[in-house]
Amino acid sequence: MKQYSLQEVADAIGVSRECVKAWMYKGYIKRGAWHPPGARKAAVYSEKDLADLKLFKALMNFGFKIGSVAKYIDKPYYIIGDLNKLLLKHTNRL
Repeated sequence: MKQYSLQEVADAIGVSRECVKAWMYKGYIKRGAWHPPGARKAAVYSEKDLADLKLFKALMNFGFKIGSVAKYIDKPYYIIGDLNKLLLKHTNRL
């Protein structure tokens, strides 16, 4: 399994390092970085963490609030129903 540094994750998602840290450490993404043996403060992120962070950012860009996004990370099938509701809400405004 490939591992990523904080900077690699931030570059892949297109946000700052501080933003990634905030999302992970505030619990919006339930996994989190771990510190490998012998490393001082070098956080390592898994492929799953990277995928979850990309999904998190995409949902927020689409208009979801932060509090509601966290529930989708491990249950992606919830997204479909709520996306339909959100799309209907936006189309009714037009």
